[in-house]
Amino acid sequence: MKPETEELYRKNCHFDKNCQPEPRIRIFQNGATHYVTQCNICGFSFGQPYPKKLFKDSDGIKMFDEEFEKKYYEEAHKEMFERTKIQKKLGQLRKQLKADYFKSVLKLPFDNFEIAYGAYLNSSAWQIKRKQILGRDNYLCQFCKEEKATQVHHLSYDNLGNECEFELLSVCHSCHQIIHNIENNEKIHHQILRKEL
Repeated sequence: MKPETEELYRKNCHFDKNCQPEPRIRIFQNGATHYVTQCNICGFSFGQPYPKKLFKDSDGIKMFDEEFEKKYYEEAHKEMFERTKIQKKLGQLRKQLKADYFKSVLKLPFDNFEIAYGAYLNSSAWQIKRKQILGRDNYLCQFCKEEKATQVHHLSYDNLGNECEFELLSVCHSCHQIIHNIENNEKIHHQILRKEL
């Protein structure tokens, strides 16, 4: 193996700085076949595939061991996988606490966000909070600072039903539309980015 390949492995390896990379034949999901390197110790592959013309005889070259790489990848990222499990558990607990809060305090169902949100906006609890926020902002749109505020915008839905004042903004109808258009465009942009990455 070339010295620069071994140096690449020493710099990037998660497990063993004395990697032993060897050429392997790897078949990708799209059916393409490439000559790559795979470490005998950790199973990882770094760097670009090699041109096929460098290998005159492929008979002696082993196939890339996907399971070997997967095993060590899972080991290297064990902490990240554990954190993800904890985050999922916290998310489920948070969802349950929110559902319980809606049912017990606001007397509203929280099985579906759209239904719960619509019911909440019609509740007396929201009408009181809405009036407080409009009063706090002197019924002036906080976005354009020109028009009369007639609506209250949620900057976050994280604490829906128990919002903090800084999560709510008095706005006029036109600005409310602009804000929602901006937020919707950002969501679309993020979805497109995720698909491209």
